[in-house]
Amino acid sequence: MNAISKFWLKLRKKAGAPRLLCDTCKYDYGRVCLNPKRPNATVCDEYKRR
Repeated sequence: MNAISKFWLKLRKKAGAPRLLCDTCKYDYGRVCLNPKRPNATVCDEYKRR
């Protein structure tokens, strides 16, 4: 996770409830995503927006 991603994550947390990342992630299908918190992940190192 780069510095910009960490900055935005901190801002989102301060703004209120964190949003779920899986709904907008390009890896959210089949067996590609190995995040154990899927489909309710709020933090993910491999997150890429669709």
